[in-house]
Amino acid sequence: MRRGLLIALAVVAAAGPARAQAPEFGERTTPGWVFTPGVTFGGQWDTNPTVENAGNLPHFREWSALVRPVGDLNFNGRRSRMNLGYSGALSTYRHLPELQRYEQYAKFGVDHEFSRRLSLESTASYADVPSTDRLEILAGQLAFQDIGSRLFDATETVKISTSARDRIVAAYKFRHVTFDNEPQLATDSPQLVGGNSHKPSVTVFHDLDSRLTVGGGWDYRRDFVDQGRQIFDVQSVSGVVAYRLVRDTTLTGGLGAARLRETHGTFAKWGPTLYGALEQTAGRSTFSVRYERAFLPTYTIGGLTADQTLQVSARTPLGRSRSYVEGSVAYGRTRPVRELGLGFQLDSIFTHAAVGYRLTRWLSTEAFYWGMNQTSSQLLDVDRTRIGVQFVTFKPMRIQ
Repeated sequence: MRRGLLIALAVVAAAGPARAQAPEFGERTTPGWVFTPGVTFGGQWDTNPTVENAGNLPHFREWSALVRPVGDLNFNGRRSRMNLGYSGALSTYRHLPELQRYEQYAKFGVDHEFSRRLSLESTASYADVPSTDRLEILAGQLAFQDIGSRLFDATETVKISTSARDRIVAAYKFRHVTFDNEPQLATDSPQLVGGNSHKPSVTVFHDLDSRLTVGGGWDYRRDFVDQGRQIFDVQSVSGVVAYRLVRDTTLTGGLGAARLRETHGTFAKWGPTLYGALEQTAGRSTFSVRYERAFLPTYTIGGLTADQTLQVSARTPLGRSRSYVEGSVAYGRTRPVRELGLGFQLDSIFTHAAVGYRLTRWLSTEAFYWGMNQTSSQLLDVDRTRIGVQFVTFKPMRIQ
């Protein structure tokens, strides 16, 4: 179990940022099929619903009502587990009905253990949002704009245990990003371009003892930006270390080198790639921090960037009561690769805080805060804050 935890955290750290938002009711371990419908309703004060930059005054500030239908379907078997989830979010503004927005998220995951030595895991997520600041997963890679955006992620992972202490993890990741560009043509904002990426990887792990795991990995990513007008290849090799500091605290890290090549020209460049993560779980309290630096595609104008991200999140109950508090900070810093002559600098910060109280077994209330800020070398600053209260109700139902 301890070794499995180390490997799982190392794989998560190598996989990249968290996926797009989806309904979360906590992990269900009930055997068989369990369906959990739910609904969230409340209100919020939105300081910038149209995602205007600091130069476009006056900003619209408005109250909005929130309705979020959610659903979660789980299956737990002896060797297989499956999860399917959907979440929608309808925002209606009192004095600006034309700004009524609907966003939706979906997720899917399945894993199957063929034997003690071989297992397969598949995950996918989809987000359809009205503005680019709602795609926190791409922190720093997108300029904040009032443009409809869609993001699809899929990952296939095969885990092979070659011995009691050695494992091989092979994965393939696919990402596809698209935007509604028609309304954007009438603005002075930089053009957003979609694209997709393919990323196979292989990592080998070895347990030195019950606490320390080491390994090495290779990954290759091919990025198609702006309908294939720009194509980039990035190959990386890195060493991986995972160490369990104490019973519930694990530290993971990786360091290596990446080679970037622009396929339509003769340009090539080497650069560092590294990440580090700390995760702690104690009862119902969790804390995690992660830093990563790598070459990543940017979908504003195009090009490739030297991207840095820092993510911190925590959640803990307040004593033995029904209350809890949670918060997170995500920072993305993008610097264009000078040799390509494309793109511009972006610094993006996402902050979230919430305090909740469980009124009954299936009903809770929550006060929340969301803040988004972005500065760039080409655009003026963009700020958006949403503060509100919501009620969350859900009811798990066993399917016979």
